Amino acid sequence: MGRKRKPDLTAILLLGIAMLILTVVAYYHWIKRISRSTLDIKLKITIYFFHFANVALVITTIFHKTPLVKDYGVINFIIEFSFSSLIAFIPSLALEWALEKFQFILRRTDTI
Repeated sequence: MGRKRKPDLTAILLLGIAMLILTVVAYYHWIKRISRSTLDIKLKITIYFFHFANVALVITTIFHKTPLVKDYGVINFIIEFSFSSLIAFIPSLALEWALEKFQFILRRTDTI
């Protein structure tokens, strides 16, 4: 009754692989979108730093209080980083959109 059930390693491995594939695809589309945007290079670098700061923040707040950290090393890192990256895409895409709009407004007022 008091015995804890050990999580299935194959399920966690498959989850880690799926999250890694999803993250690679998301990064590919994200980098492609930002490289095609009209923002200058300083703002693009700002978005990259903002994104990875969000990833680090999500990792420390969510995952480092779970027992999964102690059990599985590499697989846990893949799941942590992938999940955190996918969460951090939302504010970084919002920042990219807002900076693009702001730069568009500044260019418009400059031409008037």
